[in-house]
Amino acid sequence: MKVVKNQLKELRGTQKKDRITHPENGEFLDSLPSPVHDHYNEDQIKYYQMMGNFLIETKKLKKQDLPNVEAWAIYYDQFIQATKHINLKGYEGGLVQKFKGGATNVSGHVTIQEKAFSKMLQISRIFGLSLRDRADLESVYNSEGGQMDLFQEFLNKKNA
Repeated sequence: MKVVKNQLKELRGTQKKDRITHPENGEFLDSLPSPVHDHYNEDQIKYYQMMGNFLIETKKLKKQDLPNVEAWAIYYDQFIQATKHINLKGYEGGLVQKFKGGATNVSGHVTIQEKAFSKMLQISRIFGLSLRDRADLESVYNSEGGQMDLFQEFLNKKNA
């Protein structure tokens, strides 16, 4: 993989801070369109609308982000379904499965719950929905100075 230096990225307008505000990235959506696919269940559509409308209210949703919202809704639905099953079955059968030989292991529903939650967090990071992610995104938006300025200052002194 070819590594592109930050100075070249700045000239091209492809640095991380430029990608976030670059006009080609589209405008923030004012309303939530219907999901792209029609194979979602009612709960997944409800979760898509819940997350999508939240992101629209907070001015964080662009058209290219819609697949992430759809994926989040699917994972949220999986998380809810697994949680319902765990709560229904209780400890044995819900949290833990017991084999004929006496061995135990976490149930498949716990695994589904963990993986779905992990995926939800990954997608949520894109939109800066945790305290840490918001701080990271704000540092990109509000970056004043940095290594590029030191390099530019060096070049200015060298050419002066």
